Amino acid sequence: MPEKTFRFTLRSLAALLLLLSLVALPVTAIGMESAREGHELANIEVKMHAGEVWAGFHQAFGLIFLISGICHAILNRKQIAAHIKGALGR
Repeated sequence: MPEKTFRFTLRSLAALLLLLSLVALPVTAIGMESAREGHELANIEVKMHAGEVWAGFHQAFGLIFLISGICHAILNRKQIAAHIKGALGR
């Protein structure tokens, strides 16, 4: 049996970006909250505007999550439709 080789496609890029933003969104939310509360976690180089920096990262990752989620759904529309048809047929 021939070995399968991994090809980096647009579908895999969308899934990778979804995973990255899924991990980054809670981290940036915790950073925003800790900056608001004044905890040590938020003390990065820009101490005066740490909350704004965390909020900017949070918004950027939220936008990446939204765009990559839409792309992922479009690229996997046939699989999603087949899953829905199979679920309705039961």
